[in-house]
Amino acid sequence: MTVHSNIRKCWSAGALLAAALAGAAPPLRAGDILVFSGTGAEFVADAQTSFPTQQPTLDGDRMVLAAPADNQVLAAHALSVPGVYGCASRPIVVTMSLTLTRLSDDFDPVFLVRAGDDAIGGQVGDNPNGSARVITGTIANNILEVASDPFVFQGAGFPAIGGSLDALIQVTITSGGTSVRIAFGSADQTTQVASTLDGAADLSFLLVANSAVGSGEIYGVDALELSITAPSACAEDVDGDDDVDFADLNTLLGEFNTSGADLMADIDCDGDVDFADLNRLLSVFNTAC
Repeated sequence: MTVHSNIRKCWSAGALLAAALAGAAPPLRAGDILVFSGTGAEFVADAQTSFPTQQPTLDGDRMVLAAPADNQVLAAHALSVPGVYGCASRPIVVTMSLTLTRLSDDFDPVFLVRAGDDAIGGQVGDNPNGSARVITGTIANNILEVASDPFVFQGAGFPAIGGSLDALIQVTITSGGTSVRIAFGSADQTTQVASTLDGAADLSFLLVANSAVGSGEIYGVDALELSITAPSACAEDVDGDDDVDFADLNTLLGEFNTSGADLMADIDCDGDVDFADLNRLLSVFNTAC
């Protein structure tokens, strides 16, 4: 079964009233979002999926993609709309969980989170005997231009042709940098990278080829799940413990009348902590998110 954009929301009474009077929907809040969960065939049929360079084939529920050119974007899926996560100081975690089938001798697909032209993620590779690389780069004309691709582990184990594996690539975005977790086989490694992504931009998932012309890489995707986690379902929950209480108020008062890029109590994300933020917090004080 396919699941799309299951979002937990938390709005103040004032915001709800203003939206109702204006005849508009309430503002989209950060939260836990299950963007997609389904088979490869369901991913192909999903309205938010696109195939910029080729159309896949299907083998039952499996999506099959050939890799005719190195670093070519094969598939994309929207993850969010701009601004859904609010302030850049609050981390965004994008989790990509996949069940893959090795359909060729050479097998090195890349899975990325894209924001604007920038992209960060990981590669699941067959050589040497199950390896992973953290990938950073930019996207231009549906081609990944790699900035860095260091190995983070090798020898994790890898299936023979026709075998399958479960892989997880998790990208955590903060204003100070990005970390990439890659897990499959016997390995599970998290690596910090200096570059970061714009969390307020339109985010998307990319599947990218990593093969030289003529190597004949073929990727089978049996199932995948794409999800995003933000610290809390409502911005007023400053400490992210799923309620608005004195701990949140104390944090706000400690930052009151200050400005900067990394203020936890900048609820309206305008670069400072002031009465507007205090009023929003007090409007939902002593409530759960």
